[in-house]
Amino acid sequence: MARKRPARTGNPDLRQQKQVPMPPIEEIEQKIYSLLSPLNFKPLKLYETEEKKPFRDRILTLSVMMALVVSLVYRQIPGLREVQRVLCEEGLLWAGRIEVSAQAVSKRLRTLPIELFAQIFEQVMERMNVKPQNQAVPENWQPVCAKFTAIWITDGSTLEALRRKLKVLQEQDLGFFKFPWFDAFTEADKFFLTRLREKTSYKVIRCLTNAPFYRDEIISMGEYRSNPCQHQVRLVSVLWGSTWYYYLTNVLDPQMLSAHLVCELGSRRWRVEDAFLLTKRLLGLAYIWVGDNNGVQIQIFATWIFYAVLNQLCIDIAIALNQPLDRISTEMVFRALYHFSQAVLRGDAHEAVPYLVERQKLFGLVKAGRKRHREISMSQ
Repeated sequence: MARKRPARTGNPDLRQQKQVPMPPIEEIEQKIYSLLSPLNFKPLKLYETEEKKPFRDRILTLSVMMALVVSLVYRQIPGLREVQRVLCEEGLLWAGRIEVSAQAVSKRLRTLPIELFAQIFEQVMERMNVKPQNQAVPENWQPVCAKFTAIWITDGSTLEALRRKLKVLQEQDLGFFKFPWFDAFTEADKFFLTRLREKTSYKVIRCLTNAPFYRDEIISMGEYRSNPCQHQVRLVSVLWGSTWYYYLTNVLDPQMLSAHLVCELGSRRWRVEDAFLLTKRLLGLAYIWVGDNNGVQIQIFATWIFYAVLNQLCIDIAIALNQPLDRISTEMVFRALYHFSQAVLRGDAHEAVPYLVERQKLFGLVKAGRKRHREISMSQ
């Protein structure tokens, strides 16, 4: 009789760390270079302190450090000592071969102003937003994109290594369900959508729709509280299987945002969970480079900068395959870059998107539809 394999224990974010850097890919580096040209770093030098620095700090300029931290993420380099070896032997991105110590890199991560990386990240996002992405947006989302200038999804997450090293976020409330917060959104003419928290008291003011599988109502919240929600909100309830889900929004006009799209937007919160999963496990954000608050923030910005580049590649693939972006697996696109790099070395490929599109079934780039979703589509 075969023995049962014991269940795996520990945090899954901290498994399967890579030990060998991924080879460089010229096309991906060109995309990174177009967003992070070293010429754009010159105005940011004004923020550098005027103190006289040791020689090793002058070598590790903002331009070199940006190439280094983005390469740590993009090439999955396992740590500072390995990135020091790669920088010494072959260089990274636009930074040529430089001989420095891992201690110098660690010190620079602790002292380089985080405001510089925040500004660079904003520049990257501005450039990314200029590129046309509408073709990757599902057709039923076009009206939403026309009525709202932007859609932001927020959630709270804790990096396990950050929790252990810095002992932060342990007592912080990561929830976003607060009446003053909702009122501030409404008074600023901004809109929100969130789940209804259990045990929240409310009173139905008006029923917009009452169907067997969903309800659309205008309510007031905090009926038994001394400080209730000052503005009315809309409650959309939907039955999925045997479970009711409840969504709150301050978009009171169903013509502006239908109950169906409210539920669709509510389900999109899992895009945040997907992003956390990809950045922490796939891009290695669960492994902290240095145990310092400044270094951790730099690592987060570097990870999100490359994640934006990777997401743009997924958009290009979605357009080429005529698929919505949600159907493209970011994880499999990233893993397929290794095979593309080997094909380039063999002389079998020159451009990433045509190569990946031609082999999309082999690499599993398009997600398989879930069984219940296929059943719903067939019944419609």
